This record gives sequence, structure tokens and C-alpha cells, in this order.
Amino acid sequence: MAITQSTIRNSNGITFTYVVDSSSDWSGVTNNTYFKDLSDGLIYYKNSSGTVLQQFYQFTGGSISSLTATTISAATYQNITVPSGVWGISNSGGTYTYYSTLTLAMSAATTGQTIEMFADVTESSAVTITLKNGVNINGNGHTYTLDTSTTTTGFIDGGTAVTMLFSNITLIRKGAGAGIMIGLSVAGNRIVGNSTFIKIESNSSTGIGTYGGAVFSGYINGFTITCTGTLCAGINLVRGYIDDCNVVSTGSAIVINIGTITNSYGESTGSGNGINAGNTGYIANCHGKSNTGYGINTGVPAYNSNGYSAGSYGIVFTAVPLYNCVGVSAANYGIWGYGEIINNCIAISSAGGALFIQNAQANNCVAYSSVSSAAVMFNSSTINNSTLRTLSGSIVVNTANVTTYSSLKNCSIINDWNNSGGHGVSVNSVLTVLNCSIKVTNTLSNCLNASSAVTMKYANNSFEGSVTPVNSNITQAITNTHDNQGNILI
Repeated sequence: MAITQSTIRNSNGITFTYVVDSSSDWSGVTNNTYFKDLSDGLIYYKNSSGTVLQQFYQFTGGSISSLTATTISAATYQNITVPSGVWGISNSGGTYTYYSTLTLAMSAATTGQTIEMFADVTESSAVTITLKNGVNINGNGHTYTLDTSTTTTGFIDGGTAVTMLFSNITLIRKGAGAGIMIGLSVAGNRIVGNSTFIKIESNSSTGIGTYGGAVFSGYINGFTITCTGTLCAGINLVRGYIDDCNVVSTGSAIVINIGTITNSYGESTGSGNGINAGNTGYIANCHGKSNTGYGINTGVPAYNSNGYSAGSYGIVFTAVPLYNCVGVSAANYGIWGYGEIINNCIAISSAGGALFIQNAQANNCVAYSSVSSAAVMFNSSTINNSTLRTLSGSIVVNTANVTTYSSLKNCSIINDWNNSGGHGVSVNSVLTVLNCSIKVTNTLSNCLNASSAVTMKYANNSFEGSVTPVNSNITQAITNTHDNQGNILI
């Protein structure tokens, strides 16, 4: 046994003044002194009362849970509780509070906070999350799956206007139940998806839709939605605003009854329409595509938008104008519609007529068909300043079904089919053709053609490629002559 006085600064930063051989030497150490016991190599402290306090513990096994100010034993270091949870909310200082479910996290969250996700989650019961105004959800790249046989809606606004952001998250709806992933019911909603993907695998289900019989939805922006279940809709709203969304579905991709669709892509891989708009609002800078339905079906004005269909019409318009739009079909009309004016549009078909208008007007348009008429006119219709062309159709412009005054003015009309049946315009008694350039490829074809006797008006046209540009069945209906200034009453 021995006590040696020696002031030494240990490697752990504590300066001790005595070294003892064993605990039997502790009684000889002065109070209020640090000392080292050579038997275990640990530093001890003898306080003013003469009690020796153990400062360190030589760990030989077990698990650590807590530390006292006096002594540490292996039994003490157990059952440590580490803060954890799939969902977390950070305070202003960066400290997280964790929650086991999104329901609990949403209940605790307040405006301005973001709920973060730290692992993939699958809910197999009927769980509906009620969104909160000003509370965002950041998935950190994880997936939230609602797998249920019920018709449960995954997220709802709860009847209160919500402004919030989904970010970096994938939302999946699967299971036998038909339901909605995000259900909206309030006009004041503003729901934004940043790198947010919705996947619908349940049949007859919807990515984002109106729920609970409501007619309002609010503003939707930035979502990418893929629907693989049968007859699924990507976005289906009664009234709202859809912007910058990308949707592919088996049913109609984007549907809105009243509202606007902008900067969006909608594609139906089945029989639905790519984009379907109702009767109030507009479409702008959109692209609609369908396998067997319409690329775009619109009852609202459309601007700078494209529609394509592999099995039906590229664009269908109903008593609304089109501006700078392109309709393409691999099976039927590129653009089909009635009751309004279309301007600066392009209609293309590889399997049918390119442009169909009824009681409508087309200005500064291009219509091209590889197999049929470039333009078909019904009832009272007018085409002005347009280029109309067919590769192998028998008639470039078909006017057989116009019933009241109709006209072709200042148009370029071309038939590339080198066949005696490849004519320019099939005329009608109520049709007037003025200031047009009409070209056929076969010399035996007519620029103006009629299968039976017709009296119609035509003037100031140029004909090319035909030895008989005006069919013998056609009689000129203009009887007036020019005055001295070159004017004439048609």
C-alpha cells in the first residue's frame, strides 16, 4: 500500500495530485482532492466530507442509458431512449419532435411548420389525413402508400381552405377500394406539388379530385400523376384551376367542368380523353393525348395547345374559339368542331379528314390529310386565308353538306393525288369561292368539281394543273360586271 503525492495532468484533462495503489489507500488522501487509483487506472475525487466520488467508469459490457454525478455502474447503462419516428417537425432551433404517424404529426403541427418524412410508410387501414393551412409535407424522397379495400380518401382539406406544399414525396393509392388520393372541396385551396408523384393502382380511382359532393377545388400546381388501375382519372375537378401538371391515366387524364387548365400534359392510355374541359374558363399551353379518345375535348376557349389521338379526334371544340392550336389524328379528324371561330390553327390527319367545321369559321389555318379531304364544311361555314392540302384524297375541300351561305376566300388549295379523281373543291350552290389558288396534279381533275348541275359563285381565282379547271356541271351564278373602278357585287 502506498500514497504518492504528484501533480499530474491526465490525458482526459483532469489534474490529480495523488496516486494510490488501491482503495485501501483512499483514507490517506486529503479532502477536496483528485487522485488516481493504480488498481483500476481511474481518477477519483474526495470531497470536503471525505466521500470518494467516482468520476469515470471502466466499461466492460452492457448498454449505456444514464449518468449520475457520483458513481456509474454497468447496471446503470441500460435502456437508453433515442428520439425517433417516421415523421418529424423541427422547431426554430433545428430540434426535432418525432411522431409515429402522420395523423399525430399533423395534429401537432402549426402554420409555418413542415412535417418531414424519414422512412417509407404503408397504411393498410382507412386512414384519412386532414391537411392544415400553412403546414407543408416534405417526403425527403420517401413513399407514402394507402393500401386499402375501402373507398377512403387519402388527404382532404376538411372543408377549410388550405395553402400547402407537398415536396419530394411519392403518394400511392392501391388496394381493391376505389378512392381519391387528394380530395378537395374548397375554392380557396392552393395545393402545390414540388417533385411530388401520385401513383394510382386501384381501379376506378382518382389522383386529385373533388370529394364529398363539393363543387369547388381551388388551385392545383406541379403534380406528376400516373394511373395504371383500370378507368382511373388523374385529375377530376368540378371547379378549379390546374397548372403545370403532368398526368398519364387509363381513363381521362385531366377533367375539369368549370375552370382553367394551363401548362399541363394529359394523356389517356385507354378510351378516355387526354384533356376534357367543360363550359367556363380556358385552356392554355397544354398538350392532350389519347389512345382511343379525344386528345383535347373543350367547351372553353383554347390557346396554344396541342391535341393528338391515335384512335379518334385530335381536338374537339364545341361553340368556343381556338387560337394557335394543333390537332393531329392517326384515325380521324385532326380538329373537329362547330359554332365558333378558329384562328391560326393546324389540323393534320393520316387516316381521315383533317379539319371539320360546322357553322364555324377558320382563319389563317393549315389543314393537311394524307388520305382524305383536308377540310369538310357543314351547314354555314367559312374558311379564310388558309392552306388546305391532301396527299391522296379525292377532294381537298368537301362542301357537299353546306346548306346556307358558305365561302372559301383567299385560300391555297392543293391536291397532290395524281389521279383523275383528285379534285380541288366539291362545290355547292350556296358556296362562294373568291381569290383562291387551286392546284391539282392530274390534268383530268377539276379545280372546281360538281357531280351534278350546280349554279354557284366564284371569282378572281387562279387554277393550275387542270385542262378543265371548272367542271361542266358548274354554272357561274355571278351575273354582275365590274364597274369602272373594278368593283363588283357578288
